Amino acid sequence: MCSLIALLVFIFAGFFGYGITSTVQVATVEAPSEVQAPQLLSCATTVSPDTDVENLLALVGDTFASDDWTQELSTLTEQINATWLSNNLGAVAYLEYLRYDCGVSEEQVKTLYSDESFQRVFSNYDTYEEVDFCEAGDTHLFEFTAGLNDYTYDVLYWDKPLSPTRAMTFMLVFPDTNPAGLAEVAGQLFPELPTCAPAAA
Repeated sequence: MCSLIALLVFIFAGFFGYGITSTVQVATVEAPSEVQAPQLLSCATTVSPDTDVENLLALVGDTFASDDWTQELSTLTEQINATWLSNNLGAVAYLEYLRYDCGVSEEQVKTLYSDESFQRVFSNYDTYEEVDFCEAGDTHLFEFTAGLNDYTYDVLYWDKPLSPTRAMTFMLVFPDTNPAGLAEVAGQLFPELPTCAPAAA
């Protein structure tokens, strides 16, 4: 199981455009091609990268503070990426904190959950299927099942604008054998929309 989780980390790390170090030895996985990052334009900003990192970490609070999770941060010009890995739970979480210093439009947010985007996200999986979609205010949630090497995973994918110049995507991957663990973490991260079941009720 540990090797499969490490493989998942490398798959999504390639999609999010940064490298991850791990003590688990796995074969190199080719990253999906042509990741679409936010359009980088020359616009003035008064927000420092350190402030953006602080704001990113504030989004998750103490959710990943236990020894079960390891954290990796990567700061790029147009975004900050964060990964949390739990070998004990067999789970991985990814956050993209996206910078749009010229302002983020509704159309730009829509590209975060386009069919093409999801095809890249799941390009290294054997199978994936969208099973539900819901929204609460500006927060969108897509629920998937995904298969890799005879294991099945439940995947939650949120996106939302955070301010006129910032947006985020968050992806949470748990084995389908641990729905309680997935629900617990999702409830801590997005209490307004942890799953689509309450939204449908």
